[in-house]
Amino acid sequence: MLLLNTDSRRAMFRLSSFAAVCISLLSLAYLTFSGRIAAQKEQHLLGTFAEIYTAQPLNADLLHNVQSLNLGGIPVTLYQAKDGERLLANFISTYTLKGYNGYIGVLIGIAPDNRQLLGVRVLNHKETPGLGDKIERRVSAWIEDFRGHSLQSRRFQVKKDGGDFDAFTGATITPRAVTELVGKTLQDWQDHQENHHGR
Repeated sequence: MLLLNTDSRRAMFRLSSFAAVCISLLSLAYLTFSGRIAAQKEQHLLGTFAEIYTAQPLNADLLHNVQSLNLGGIPVTLYQAKDGERLLANFISTYTLKGYNGYIGVLIGIAPDNRQLLGVRVLNHKETPGLGDKIERRVSAWIEDFRGHSLQSRRFQVKKDGGDFDAFTGATITPRAVTELVGKTLQDWQDHQENHHGR
């Protein structure tokens, strides 16, 4: 019985040692790569801002001029691009769960006068490749149709629903989710501006 206890202790010690080594290696990998991953995410986000706002280059200060807002019951992130004190654009990062496969995250660019939509980009999604992924700029130019629309428009819907935007053959749910999200977010943004800034 004493021999079994000694063997059990050795096995537990080996297992504990192995677990400690694994945890140390995972921690080291995290510390080594987390900074690089965060920097790549920042560069990707800055590139996305630049795709929407093309009038002049934007700097990384944009990533630090951030506010968390609640627009229409949805938590969103507001980024403000500035040149000194002059506002260049507002960017709203928001999402919908109404995509064919659920979550679709988008970035919406709004002119500083709050009258014109600068553009929209999809940040992430789980839509079906070859169908729903046409919301991505790298796959299709469909997302460019938002550029220049008035924030006053109430036609942020697919044409099938009486709006201004084409749907995709065989994939109406995805463009419907994006167009409705953009329209609702813009309406909620205008309401927020009126309630908080009297504009």
